[in-house]
Amino acid sequence: KKYNLSGKFDLGDKNPEFNLKVHVKNAMYEDVKKLLPHRIDSSLSIVAVDRPLEADADLNGPLRGGEPFINVKWKVKNSGLVTPFLDFEEASFTGFYNNEVVKGLPRTDPNSIINISNFSATWHGLPVSSKNIEILHLLLPELKCDLHSSFPLTSLNEVIQTNSLELTSGTGDILLNYKGPLQQNDKTNSFLNGYISFKNGNVLYAPR
Repeated sequence: KKYNLSGKFDLGDKNPEFNLKVHVKNAMYEDVKKLLPHRIDSSLSIVAVDRPLEADADLNGPLRGGEPFINVKWKVKNSGLVTPFLDFEEASFTGFYNNEVVKGLPRTDPNSIINISNFSATWHGLPVSSKNIEILHLLLPELKCDLHSSFPLTSLNEVIQTNSLELTSGTGDILLNYKGPLQQNDKTNSFLNGYISFKNGNVLYAPR
């Protein structure tokens, strides 16, 4: 895989530092992660992407030790996306990672973010979209997201998978806002708010 690199090194006596820029097209997510330090590679392993993506990375920091500032941007089209929260198909989105959410604080996992925006995908055949998804505090990841879906009610038959009920017509609309841990735990509360609406729905009930 070809990578375009550019950069500069300031070798002065007072504050020697470096700046590197990397650009790549059609690279696998796993390969892009390997360009970063192992600790950051592990943090980004929270999610998995199975199609090639386009990525740009900026790295700058001191030459005399200390964590560099890292900002990675990416663009993904029609990929599978696996997370501890939900798994999606045909996912398209843009996003970024950086390790200094609050400027001046240590560039570590608690001060890092994974952001996904302009998100569209399918989940079990249902179209799903989101304006903004954030994964914060990567040591104990916290998810903030909004998810929206408008769909024909017949699409729910595959999700429900029951012989007792069959949805034959109508439309559905779902909007959910979530804030809470990315993985199940007993120490952090989760916030879930939203609505579900059905319109002109017909249900066929098969008596036992």
